[in-house]
Amino acid sequence: MYYDLFSDYNEQEHDFKFAHSEDKLPKINAERSGRIVNSDSEEHQLLSETCWFSSQELFTRLRQTSDARKVAANIFRELATDGMIRKDGLQELKKNHIMENVRDFKERIFDDKSITISKVEAHIMGDIRKDRQRIIEMFQRLNSNGTKLSRCHDKNALSTQRCPKQKHGKYDKH
Repeated sequence: MYYDLFSDYNEQEHDFKFAHSEDKLPKINAERSGRIVNSDSEEHQLLSETCWFSSQELFTRLRQTSDARKVAANIFRELATDGMIRKDGLQELKKNHIMENVRDFKERIFDDKSITISKVEAHIMGDIRKDRQRIIEMFQRLNSNGTKLSRCHDKNALSTQRCPKQKHGKYDKH
């Protein structure tokens, strides 16, 4: 699993994707596409570019040092040295995104008492059977090291996903 270190940390929209290598992941996040957002009377620019980093590697580094600033600085330096971060006038913005997202990652994984997932979107495209199987696989991966879930939980997740008038786990009243 990979984590986009250029995720929108102010809105807590952290992007994670499963892939065998980061080469298979998108280079641009069209939803962010460089827009500027006002948050708490402060503007911040979002990066349309992505910066995928192995979640496992980030977890390991933070577990070893417990110092988010040091880990983020090292990652930024490594990415700049490898040419992954271009000298395009946005280096400080990119460095800030990496620092904030690594700090958020550390807080959520190591410091918070529980982990929550704020948003999961399923885009049904093509073969519904394959899409349902993909949703079940994602659900099982997310829960594989936590509470053991029964087949009933899997079916409940599918039935909730198929319900057309449901938003954020609650039914809309129409």
